[in-house]
Amino acid sequence: MTTFVPAHLPLRIEPTAEESDKHKAMKERIARAAHEHGFAAEVEARAVDGRIRTDVLVTGPGGRVGWEAQYSPIAAATVRRRSTRAVAHGITPLWVTSDSRSALIERTPWVQVDDRPWEVIASRQSMLIRAGARYLQHWKCDGHNPRSCPDTGASFCGRFHAHWDLPALCIPQKPTPGVDDLVITSATGDWVPMRIPNPEDPQITSRMWVPAPDRALWREITAEPEPDITEPEPPKEGELTFTHQPLDTRCRYGEDTHTFNDTRTRRATAAPAARHTWDAVPQ
Repeated sequence: MTTFVPAHLPLRIEPTAEESDKHKAMKERIARAAHEHGFAAEVEARAVDGRIRTDVLVTGPGGRVGWEAQYSPIAAATVRRRSTRAVAHGITPLWVTSDSRSALIERTPWVQVDDRPWEVIASRQSMLIRAGARYLQHWKCDGHNPRSCPDTGASFCGRFHAHWDLPALCIPQKPTPGVDDLVITSATGDWVPMRIPNPEDPQITSRMWVPAPDRALWREITAEPEPDITEPEPPKEGELTFTHQPLDTRCRYGEDTHTFNDTRTRRATAAPAARHTWDAVPQ
């Protein structure tokens, strides 16, 4: 026998008014930064064939960058589809979110910022990139280096390591770019997107924005072809689990003490990305 009970799920499909204001404020900020530095910026840019519409399309000597301000929930399949269409139209996608659990993270060129009120976003206050922008770190793992060995945890192993770190975690620390900075440097080509497969599981990739010289050095060190920035990784099959618990048939809608926890995995992390180790220093 099947027993039906009421369920009030905390699902939100349409963006709230606050999210809509943040979305508009971020578009305004991106376009303003581009215009003030002499770059063309078109808000709600629509392709000639009408197949894509970009929040803000910034055009500079480095090419066309399609900024997407994402403050509402979005499906991974939608992110892949829209990014693939953008590249087909000669646009490099750049998605910005304030949600460290957003499905767009690591599935397209992306950055994460702090969740600020729309008034702050639209203002000239600094908005730093908290994740999605990294610098290359490489070192010989010996007694002269301040880092501990990432493989053994010991003081040093004598091998050569390289990975991508957040600016604040670099040795020495690197400057953290802001949204306005990335609007300019992505348009000039000074910062570029990368997609690096995990050496232990090629189906897992790290996507990030990096300085162009760091990307060139990485390619020189690894001597491996870099996959296309928007090539989607194969969707992973999620596991279905069932926990035996007593059925609660009471309707708890409207209870002040009833809270919903966000069970989504935190996709943006501070851990080093795409770590590689070589027995000898690459030529």
